[in-house]
Amino acid sequence: MLKWRRMKENIAKTCTISSPCKINLHLNILDKRVDGYHNLESIFAALDFGDNLRLERLSSKNADCHFFTSGLKIDTPKEQNLVYKALELFRKKTGIMDDLEIKLEKKVPTGAGLGGGSSNAASTLIALNALFSVGLKRNDLLELSLELGSDVPFFLEGGTALAGGRGEILETLHTPKEKWVLLVLPPFSCSTKEAFFLLDDHRKNNNSIKTEKKLPKKEELNKILKENAVNWRFFNDFLEIYKNSSYGNEYKTYLDTLNRSGASFSSLSGSGSTCFGIFDNQEKAQKAANLFTECSTRVTFFLAQNAKAVLEW
Repeated sequence: MLKWRRMKENIAKTCTISSPCKINLHLNILDKRVDGYHNLESIFAALDFGDNLRLERLSSKNADCHFFTSGLKIDTPKEQNLVYKALELFRKKTGIMDDLEIKLEKKVPTGAGLGGGSSNAASTLIALNALFSVGLKRNDLLELSLELGSDVPFFLEGGTALAGGRGEILETLHTPKEKWVLLVLPPFSCSTKEAFFLLDDHRKNNNSIKTEKKLPKKEELNKILKENAVNWRFFNDFLEIYKNSSYGNEYKTYLDTLNRSGASFSSLSGSGSTCFGIFDNQEKAQKAANLFTECSTRVTFFLAQNAKAVLEW
């Protein structure tokens, strides 16, 4: 446990921070590890769309957390929410037991393949570190984030990154510019656990375990990400197993509509359920969004920087 010392009298009382989502421009699921996770090769890209967090320090020190949510409904109990889990890890690491009020404004649906919960966890760690002026180093935050989930380390940095291992080995990549992203959010969600079960079952039945790497090295990837997205040759392994699933027709319709409406590139994010299209201008993306009458949509763009905590005294 770290020894925490008050650095100054005027200590911030509240902290606000954004919690951006991500898409997977590429997702290649490799071999299953002995710890139960899968090795993967992916390109994570943060977007200018996400949730918002507000943390307020209270005067008592009973390790209480008054946790409130607004926006989209969250079904999980407070103790299972990644925001709360991040707080508990932070307290264990630092010994800080100040009572807190945390308000989470949800915009990113769960089960959408956008990393909303992972982003919430990372933003909570960043906010707590700033709010209490603890000065945890990057490696400290990385250590905590790894206990929370495979995608959480990425959201400590943001931007665009090549991910390896189970998602925690990251190399910064060029963030695509002058491109607009249309998110298509279906009226259903996907379970990551179930998706991996289907993938493993499919490969077992077809005797095909992928171990080869598909992506070029970082330098070549940076060149590709600067090009017109029509030249991208990225893919998502989960699309193959979803073809024969109960939502196979829906995914095909979404992607076909994106392609017909002018998307330079389209794919699935994570293990679903969000599909996305890359457009070369905002107007074209917005026109395409209007075609999805049974889905929620969001026109956004790539975010180069990670979330920044804003303190208030």
